[in-house]
Amino acid sequence: QVFAYVGLVMGNTDSAPVCGTKCGDGPLANFDVNSARVDLQEAIRTESNLNQQPAVAGEHVAVQGQHQFSQAPNAARDARATARVVQDSFANLEDNLHACFENPGLADKEDMEVDEDYCRRRVGMKYFAAARFSDKRVFCSTLFPLFAKDVLEPMYREAVVDLLHEAAGAVAQGSKHKLTFDCGVLHFTSDGNNHMLAVLASPDFPIETCHTFLSEMANYLRRVNVKELLSTADEQLVNGTRVRDPVGLIDPATLIWQRFKRSQDGSVAFGSGI
Repeated sequence: QVFAYVGLVMGNTDSAPVCGTKCGDGPLANFDVNSARVDLQEAIRTESNLNQQPAVAGEHVAVQGQHQFSQAPNAARDARATARVVQDSFANLEDNLHACFENPGLADKEDMEVDEDYCRRRVGMKYFAAARFSDKRVFCSTLFPLFAKDVLEPMYREAVVDLLHEAAGAVAQGSKHKLTFDCGVLHFTSDGNNHMLAVLASPDFPIETCHTFLSEMANYLRRVNVKELLSTADEQLVNGTRVRDPVGLIDPATLIWQRFKRSQDGSVAFGSGI
C-alpha cells in the first residue's frame, strides 16, 4: 500500500489504493487520496482555463493579463490556494512515508495488535490440544478450520503447557475444568490414562458442548496406543522427519468439531468484552 501512495506522489494516479480513500490508521490517517487528487485536478483545470482566455486583438500583453485576472479573480486565488494545500499535503505524505521506512516495526506492531483483537473477538470453538502429564509433552496442537490463521495460537499452546505443570495430578478422568484468560476460555479434562485434553473457545460458546467434545476425544484416545506412536515419531525425528500429528488426532477432532460448529462461529462479536 505504501508504494501506491509513492506512485500517487510521483503523478501516477492509477496506482492509488483500491481498498479506500484513506490511508488507514497511523501517521497517514488524515490524508484523503481521492480528495487531494480532485483538488489538484481542479486547480490545474482552473489555471489552464485562465491561461487560455482569448486575447483581444491589439491589446498589450499586460492589458490582456489584467483582463484575464479581472474576469476571474476569486477562481485564480482559489486555484493557487488549493494548489498550495495540495502541495503541503503531498509534502506531509512524503515525510510520513520516510517515517514508515525508517521505523517499519511500528506499522507491523499496529497491524499485529489489530489482528490479535480481531482473533479475540471471533466466536466459536477454536483450538484443540492433547498432552501427556508425565513428561509435559504436547503431542497434538491444532486450530480448527475456521480459525486456521489465528495469530493467538502460541498463547493457546502456552496456556496448555502451563496447565500441564500446574494441574498435573489434580485432573481426574472425566472431570470438567476451565481456565479463563484474555484469549478466551480453555476447557480441559483427562482420559484417565495420563493424558490431558483441552479445547479453547470464546466465552459465549456453551460449556457443556465443549466438554461433550472433550469426552468424545477422550474415548477415541483410549483406543490409541499413544506411547508406541510417540516412540515411532521420535525415531522418525532422529532420522530427520518431523511428524506433525504423531497420534493422529487432528482428523477425528475436526470431524467432531464439525458436528458442534454453530452457524455464527467465525464471526466477530463486537463489544464481547473478552
